[in-house]
Amino acid sequence: ASNAYGLCDWYSETYQINIGESALECPNAFSPGSTEGINDEWKVSYKSIISFECQIFNRWGQKIAELTDPSQGWDGRYHGKLVPAGVYYYVIRAKGSDGKEYKLNGDINIINFKDNRRTTSQSR
Repeated sequence: ASNAYGLCDWYSETYQINIGESALECPNAFSPGSTEGINDEWKVSYKSIISFECQIFNRWGQKIAELTDPSQGWDGRYHGKLVPAGVYYYVIRAKGSDGKEYKLNGDINIINFKDNRRTTSQSR
């Protein structure tokens, strides 16, 4: 460690850092716009990913979202508006720090959850 002047103030053991195994997993459903802050963004789960490219398409093959970082998520919007509930598709190309290459594709189900419970009591 050094001080504000760049002089060495303290010495310690040398530590070796090993890069662990990479991982990349994709969820298959989310519900944007139904409950604020709960399950409203589609995001991958990842570990030690150094390059990432994800494209999301609707059922007609139109690209509606593109992500370039695994920490990014898709909020279920296209041109600022929520897309309809249904099935969408992703294609991911990524590389882990351990050299592993990922070529993933699959479906994303957008669920439109509506709370139909009534807050008023009904008399008989």
